Amino acid sequence: MLIKNITILDFENLSTQENLDIKIEQNKIVKVGVINDSDSEVIDGSSLYVIPGLINTHAHTAMVFLRGSAEDVTSSDWFNNHIWIYEKNIQKGDVYLGTLLGAIEMISSGITTVFDHYFNMEEALSAYKDLGMRADLSYTMFGAGENAQENFKNAMNFIEKYNGVNELFTISLGPHSPYVCPKEFLEDISRIRIDLGLKVHLHISEEPWQVEKSIKEYGMTPIEFIDSIGLLDENTILAHAYYSTDSDLDLIKKRNSNIAHAPKTYLKFAWVNNFLNRAIEKDVNVSFATDGAASNSNYSIFEVSRLSAFLGKVASGNPTSTKIGDVLRLFAKGEKFLKKPISKIKVGYLADLVFLDKYSPRLNPTINIFANILYSISEADIRMVMINGKIVYKDGEIFGYKKERIIESINKVGKRLVRKNTDKPMQMFG
Repeated sequence: MLIKNITILDFENLSTQENLDIKIEQNKIVKVGVINDSDSEVIDGSSLYVIPGLINTHAHTAMVFLRGSAEDVTSSDWFNNHIWIYEKNIQKGDVYLGTLLGAIEMISSGITTVFDHYFNMEEALSAYKDLGMRADLSYTMFGAGENAQENFKNAMNFIEKYNGVNELFTISLGPHSPYVCPKEFLEDISRIRIDLGLKVHLHISEEPWQVEKSIKEYGMTPIEFIDSIGLLDENTILAHAYYSTDSDLDLIKKRNSNIAHAPKTYLKFAWVNNFLNRAIEKDVNVSFATDGAASNSNYSIFEVSRLSAFLGKVASGNPTSTKIGDVLRLFAKGEKFLKKPISKIKVGYLADLVFLDKYSPRLNPTINIFANILYSISEADIRMVMINGKIVYKDGEIFGYKKERIIESINKVGKRLVRKNTDKPMQMFG
């Protein structure tokens, strides 16, 4: 495939490169520049911008089936009186349908890679495989409570069966969090991840009470605690870490760990904290995340980046903070989470690309195209999405899928899930 006369937007140095060609062979970029080669498939890129595919570093993709089910509530109410009750109603096939619709939404929003943390992950994998989407999959484990042993067994069987079987998928261990999982369980996870060479993806330090609870129980913050049991290093994905202390951020930086930042969830629960500016200042590896659609409402990384900038300015009380360049550079940071070459348009990188309408009213005038990308862009400006060298989305259509039938099915699932058959949640939050 040869893409001709396209404009490349580089978020790392805020530069534009116009009238270049990109040659793709199989799933990789093999040439970038002025290319005179012939090719059986040529795409005219003169009306397009191209950027690397967006990375969603923490999501519960199938939770699209609970979108709108717990609104205008506190976080404890959200978990204990809604979500962790509804999720007990999940049946076979639900996660496939939820993941399918959620992944379609992500792809049409320019997301080419997702870090998914949920249940019944073999169904999720099937959905990503059907769509051709890149994913890192973590089977959620609690380590205590109802059906804990069965939950752990299912997760380990999933890892054994699917680890390393497909180039589009990586597998991580998914303990829920230090505030739910017992210490002994997390110590076991630490040993297992070393034995199997896996990443660990967990929730941590989302709210102040979690930090206070950890200090009371262990004499350490949650970040210090997981470090003490060997769970904090370059293969650790920290979902949120929003209430990390300055010393926590120093430790995360020292261990080269990764933080998934989901500002829309924080704003919905009225959590205002000057996290991002501190993390950027300390050069911690932070990238963007949507969280699940039951808390975040949609799967838009463009919206997440915009809200990250706004939240950073409001939390610091400084409109000159959380600058455009600092925020846009976080798009590429997700590559370090996956440890695959996916966040640059360079020779040797995987061909995960998003093509934008150069003549969209929202992206013009181009006084500052990068300000337009952060503050103005809409998913409607996405013309085409490529994953692993294959075009999977073009002009509003996901190839091979009719959304109407999926949406009809997911509405039936959602109505069944929100029936309260019990008042007892699967776990307790808080």
